[in-house]
Amino acid sequence: LINLEKTFSKYRNKIFNKKNLSASDISISDVIKGLTKDINEEVGKMGVVKEFETSLTKSYKDLKKEDLQVTLKSEMSIKGYFSDLIPYIKKDEDDNLYPSSGDGRKKIITYSLINYFTEKFNKNKISIYLIEEPENSLHRSMQIALSKKLFSNEAYKYFFLTTHSSELLYELDAASLIRIYSKDKIKCSSYIYIVE
Repeated sequence: LINLEKTFSKYRNKIFNKKNLSASDISISDVIKGLTKDINEEVGKMGVVKEFETSLTKSYKDLKKEDLQVTLKSEMSIKGYFSDLIPYIKKDEDDNLYPSSGDGRKKIITYSLINYFTEKFNKNKISIYLIEEPENSLHRSMQIALSKKLFSNEAYKYFFLTTHSSELLYELDAASLIRIYSKDKIKCSSYIYIVE
C-alpha cells in the first residue's frame, strides 16, 4: 500500500534539511521569507479573512473564556516553503506540469524517492524491504523495469517480494524463490528453490 504523498512527506524534511543549503540557497531562502511575509500581510488585510477571524474568535470565546484571538496564517510561513513541494511530471520539450496522478506512475515515483533516500542517507545501514504484489497497477513493461531495478540495484540487496507476476521475476538472480500453494485449502505446502 505504498503512497506517494505519505512517502514524500516522510522524507521531505531530511532531503530539504536547512543544513544542506548552500550560500546561494540561503540567500534565496531569505528572499522567499520576505515574499512570504508580504503575501501573508496582504492576505490578512482581506475583508473576508478579517470577518472570518472575528467570527471564529467570538465562537471560540462563547465556548471558553480566554484572552486570545484566532488568526489565520499561511502554512507556508509556519511550516516552511518546502512543506508545499509536490512532485509533478514534466515531459521533455514541454513546459506544462502534469499531476503524477496514475497509480502506476505514482508508485514508480515513490520507488524512485525511496531509491534516492536509501542511496543518500542509508548507505551505512542494512535496509530490508517488504514488497507486496507491486504488479498491481503496473503494466508488463513497468513490471520488467521494476524487476531490473530490484535485482540489480545495490539499494535492494535485502528484500522480500510477494508476487503472482512472472514479469517481476524476469531479472531474478542469486535469490531464494519460495513457492507456497494449497492442495485442499486446509494446509499449505511450500518449497524453496535456490536460484544460482
